[in-house]
Amino acid sequence: MAIQQMLLGGGPKDITYTVSSNTTNFSASTAFGSDWTGPAKKTIVINSGVIIGATSGIAFLIEASMGGSLIINNSGSIQGFGGAANGGVGGNAVKVLTDDSSNITLNNLSGATIYGGGGGGGQGGTGGAGGCLLYTSPSPRDRTRSRMPSSA
Repeated sequence: MAIQQMLLGGGPKDITYTVSSNTTNFSASTAFGSDWTGPAKKTIVINSGVIIGATSGIAFLIEASMGGSLIINNSGSIQGFGGAANGGVGGNAVKVLTDDSSNITLNNLSGATIYGGGGGGGQGGTGGAGGCLLYTSPSPRDRTRSRMPSSA
């Protein structure tokens, strides 16, 4: 994963963080470190074929106290944690912990996916003890050739 910083003129620097291999429990503030609270324009690029997943809870977290703006260009897949068997709750794919998300843009580009984690399935019931009886008519034991009246 790479961080690129560009100084343009006298303004705040633009920072790009590229996710180039599969990862879990991604934190945007950790990716940008001390630059998270600064005024820089931040961009996260998720490369094609890359999966951001979760070992529990949330796959991609955008924390509060961000300065500047954030653009996420997703060409890969962001997948929330799947719930445990017997009704476990699945996790969010993306969670934003801020009161003002107007300076955050998420571009889900062609071929990219974002999946919330599904809940765990229920436990199957115990099977019945009975067998299966199948009867089709006419049976070889049924001596009548036709059930239709002869006048029909």
